[in-house]
Amino acid sequence: MAPTDRGRGLLLLLLLGLALACGGGSSPTAPDGQGVVEVEQRSFSLLNGARAAAGVTPAFGLDPEVARVARRHSESMRDHGFFGHRDPEGRTLAQRLAEAGISYQGAAENLARVTGAADPASWAHEQLLASAEHRGNILDRDFELAGVGVARQGDTYWITQVFLKR
Repeated sequence: MAPTDRGRGLLLLLLLGLALACGGGSSPTAPDGQGVVEVEQRSFSLLNGARAAAGVTPAFGLDPEVARVARRHSESMRDHGFFGHRDPEGRTLAQRLAEAGISYQGAAENLARVTGAADPASWAHEQLLASAEHRGNILDRDFELAGVGVARQGDTYWITQVFLKR
Protein backbone atom coordinates (compact mmCIF):
# COMPACT_ATOMS: atom_id res chain seq x y z
CA MET A 1 0.00 0.00 0.00
CA ALA A 2 1.41 3.38 -0.99
CA PRO A 3 1.89 6.00 1.77
CA THR A 4 -0.94 8.10 0.33
CA ASP A 5 -3.25 5.06 0.36
CA ARG A 6 -2.29 4.34 3.97
CA GLY A 7 -3.01 7.94 4.93
CA ARG A 8 -6.31 7.82 3.06
CA GLY A 9 -7.21 4.59 4.89
CA LEU A 10 -6.45 6.15 8.26
CA LEU A 11 -8.48 9.21 7.30
CA LEU A 12 -11.39 6.97 6.29
CA LEU A 13 -11.30 5.19 9.64
CA LEU A 14 -11.18 8.53 11.45
CA LEU A 15 -14.11 9.82 9.40
CA LEU A 16 -16.01 6.59 10.07
CA GLY A 17 -15.49 7.05 13.80
CA LEU A 18 -16.64 10.67 13.65
CA ALA A 19 -19.64 9.90 11.47
CA LEU A 20 -20.72 7.02 13.68
CA ALA A 21 -20.18 8.91 16.91
CA CYS A 22 -22.31 11.79 15.62
CA GLY A 23 -24.90 9.52 14.03
CA GLY A 24 -26.56 8.31 17.22
CA GLY A 25 -27.72 4.81 17.98
CA SER A 26 -24.43 3.76 19.49
CA SER A 27 -24.35 1.97 22.78
CA PRO A 28 -21.57 2.88 25.16
CA THR A 29 -18.93 0.26 25.77
CA ALA A 30 -19.94 -1.88 28.69
CA PRO A 31 -17.36 -3.69 30.81
CA ASP A 32 -18.44 -6.99 29.25
CA GLY A 33 -18.27 -6.01 25.57
CA GLN A 34 -17.14 -3.70 22.82
CA GLY A 35 -18.96 -0.57 21.73
CA VAL A 36 -20.69 -0.50 18.38
CA VAL A 37 -18.35 2.08 16.85
CA GLU A 38 -15.36 -0.11 17.64
CA VAL A 39 -17.06 -3.16 16.10
CA GLU A 40 -18.07 -1.17 13.01
CA GLN A 41 -14.54 0.09 12.48
CA ARG A 42 -13.01 -3.33 12.99
CA SER A 43 -15.56 -4.97 10.66
CA PHE A 44 -14.82 -2.45 7.91
CA SER A 45 -11.09 -2.99 8.32
CA LEU A 46 -11.54 -6.78 8.14
CA LEU A 47 -13.50 -6.41 4.89
CA ASN A 48 -10.62 -4.59 3.23
CA GLY A 49 -8.11 -7.00 4.77
CA ALA A 50 -9.94 -9.93 3.17
CA ARG A 51 -9.96 -8.17 -0.19
CA ALA A 52 -6.23 -7.42 0.04
CA ALA A 53 -5.43 -11.01 1.07
CA ALA A 54 -7.36 -12.29 -1.95
CA GLY A 55 -5.70 -9.78 -4.28
CA VAL A 56 -8.99 -7.97 -4.90
CA THR A 57 -8.78 -4.30 -5.75
CA PRO A 58 -9.89 -1.71 -5.13
CA ALA A 59 -10.27 -1.62 -1.37
CA PHE A 60 -13.75 -0.56 -0.30
CA GLY A 61 -14.29 3.14 0.07
CA LEU A 62 -16.23 4.04 3.18
CA ASP A 63 -19.60 5.66 2.63
CA PRO A 64 -21.03 7.16 5.84
CA GLU A 65 -24.57 7.30 4.40
CA VAL A 66 -24.42 3.61 3.50
CA ALA A 67 -23.10 2.91 7.00
CA ARG A 68 -26.07 4.81 8.42
CA VAL A 69 -28.49 2.63 6.40
CA ALA A 70 -26.65 -0.48 7.64
CA ARG A 71 -26.75 0.72 11.25
CA ARG A 72 -30.46 1.45 11.09
CA HIS A 73 -31.13 -2.06 9.79
CA SER A 74 -29.06 -3.59 12.61
CA GLU A 75 -30.97 -1.47 15.13
CA SER A 76 -34.27 -2.51 13.56
CA MET A 77 -33.35 -6.20 13.83
CA ARG A 78 -32.43 -5.69 17.49
CA ASP A 79 -35.47 -3.56 18.35
CA HIS A 80 -38.07 -5.63 16.45
CA GLY A 81 -36.72 -9.11 17.21
CA PHE A 82 -36.03 -10.37 13.69
CA PHE A 83 -33.00 -11.40 11.69
CA GLY A 84 -33.22 -11.05 7.94
CA HIS A 85 -32.85 -8.92 4.86
CA ARG A 86 -36.51 -7.80 4.96
CA ASP A 87 -37.70 -5.77 7.91
CA PRO A 88 -41.10 -6.38 9.55
CA GLU A 89 -42.71 -3.94 7.07
CA GLY A 90 -41.24 -5.98 4.20
CA ARG A 91 -38.69 -3.36 3.12
CA THR A 92 -35.65 -4.68 1.28
CA LEU A 93 -32.14 -3.28 1.01
CA ALA A 94 -33.12 -1.60 -2.27
CA GLN A 95 -36.03 0.15 -0.56
CA ARG A 96 -33.93 1.21 2.44
CA LEU A 97 -31.26 2.67 0.12
CA ALA A 98 -33.90 4.49 -1.95
CA GLU A 99 -35.47 5.96 1.21
CA ALA A 100 -32.01 7.29 2.16
CA GLY A 101 -31.61 8.85 -1.30
CA ILE A 102 -28.66 6.62 -2.22
CA SER A 103 -28.31 5.79 -5.91
CA TYR A 104 -26.32 2.79 -7.11
CA GLN A 105 -25.92 0.30 -9.94
CA GLY A 106 -25.56 -2.78 -7.75
CA ALA A 107 -25.93 -3.58 -4.06
CA ALA A 108 -25.62 -6.50 -1.67
CA GLU A 109 -25.95 -7.05 2.05
CA ASN A 110 -24.38 -9.44 4.56
CA LEU A 111 -25.89 -9.97 8.02
CA ALA A 112 -24.49 -11.52 11.17
CA ARG A 113 -25.76 -11.90 14.72
CA VAL A 114 -23.13 -12.66 17.32
CA THR A 115 -23.63 -13.52 20.99
CA GLY A 116 -20.94 -13.99 23.59
CA ALA A 117 -17.88 -13.50 21.36
CA ALA A 118 -14.86 -11.70 22.78
CA ASP A 119 -14.25 -10.16 19.34
CA PRO A 120 -17.65 -10.00 17.61
CA ALA A 121 -16.27 -8.37 14.43
CA SER A 122 -13.72 -11.15 13.86
CA TRP A 123 -16.16 -13.92 14.70
CA ALA A 124 -18.79 -12.55 12.30
CA HIS A 125 -16.16 -11.96 9.61
CA GLU A 126 -14.92 -15.56 9.80
CA GLN A 127 -18.48 -16.91 9.59
CA LEU A 128 -19.32 -14.70 6.61
CA LEU A 129 -16.13 -15.70 4.77
CA ALA A 130 -17.04 -19.37 5.33
CA SER A 131 -20.25 -18.85 3.32
CA ALA A 132 -19.75 -18.79 -0.46
CA GLU A 133 -22.50 -16.20 -1.03
CA HIS A 134 -21.32 -13.83 1.71
CA ARG A 135 -17.66 -14.26 0.74
CA GLY A 136 -18.70 -13.48 -2.83
CA ASN A 137 -20.17 -10.16 -1.72
CA ILE A 138 -17.00 -9.25 0.19
CA LEU A 139 -14.68 -10.16 -2.70
CA ASP A 140 -16.83 -8.88 -5.58
CA ARG A 141 -14.62 -6.55 -7.65
CA ASP A 142 -17.65 -4.59 -8.83
CA PHE A 143 -18.46 -3.32 -5.35
CA GLU A 144 -16.57 -0.10 -4.66
CA LEU A 145 -18.17 1.23 -1.49
CA ALA A 146 -19.20 -0.34 1.78
CA GLY A 147 -20.84 0.63 5.01
CA VAL A 148 -21.02 -1.38 8.22
CA GLY A 149 -23.64 -0.81 10.89
CA VAL A 150 -23.83 -2.48 14.27
CA ALA A 151 -26.41 -2.58 17.05
CA ARG A 152 -25.84 -4.11 20.44
CA GLN A 153 -27.87 -5.38 23.36
CA GLY A 154 -25.96 -6.98 26.21
CA ASP A 155 -23.45 -9.38 24.66
CA THR A 156 -25.36 -9.72 21.37
CA TYR A 157 -24.35 -7.75 18.28
CA TRP A 158 -26.26 -7.37 15.02
CA ILE A 159 -23.88 -6.58 12.15
CA THR A 160 -25.03 -5.37 8.74
CA GLN A 161 -22.59 -4.94 5.86
CA VAL A 162 -23.82 -3.12 2.75
CA PHE A 163 -21.83 -3.12 -0.52
CA LEU A 164 -22.42 -0.79 -3.48
CA LYS A 165 -21.40 -0.25 -7.04
CA ARG A 166 -22.08 3.36 -8.09
